[in-house]
Amino acid sequence: MKPFHIMLAIAVAALWGIDFVVIDVGLTEFPPPFSAFRFVLCAIPAICFIGGPLTRWHWVFAVGVLLGRCMFGLMFPGTYAGMPAGLTSLVVQSQALFTVVFAAVLLRERPGPTKVIGLLIAAIGVAAIAIDYGTSSPFLAFGPVILTAAFWGLPNIASRKVQPPDLFRFMVWVSAVPRSRCSSPPRSPKEWTGIWPR
Repeated sequence: MKPFHIMLAIAVAALWGIDFVVIDVGLTEFPPPFSAFRFVLCAIPAICFIGGPLTRWHWVFAVGVLLGRCMFGLMFPGTYAGMPAGLTSLVVQSQALFTVVFAAVLLRERPGPTKVIGLLIAAIGVAAIAIDYGTSSPFLAFGPVILTAAFWGLPNIASRKVQPPDLFRFMVWVSAVPRSRCSSPPRSPKEWTGIWPR
């Protein structure tokens, strides 16, 4: 890799880490529904200036549901319940583990010996985090976050299958897919704090 590309990779990693800190801070002021609703607010204006997704609509809907309703619909409540931002960013990265497993089952992509060893190390690490964190913290915080990683793996497989010709358009339309109850405004301020106590 060229030095410029290495710097870009480091910048992406830094932005990724900062993102979880911002999410954690934001959830102290706004419950999960408002944090997730940002996707719709960003996507709706964007679709007015771009064309269609250039893929079949059922793929847009499928990836949108998996990302919005399942992935973020679990990560925000898990963070809101008390999962630390740094630990969340680490556990969510176990999506690579789930992606390889799903690819082997659904796409018949067989991982090589090196990948298998890496998967085992990753699985041991996640298990160690679960045991250490689970002994002193509620499962309501860790459980949704580990499920977030699993539901992130499925959109990876779907995107690999469809291979959209214009990824930007595809992701904008994916973000416009209607969010679940976990991403829609609550009927009262106490509704979410009663479900996920901070």
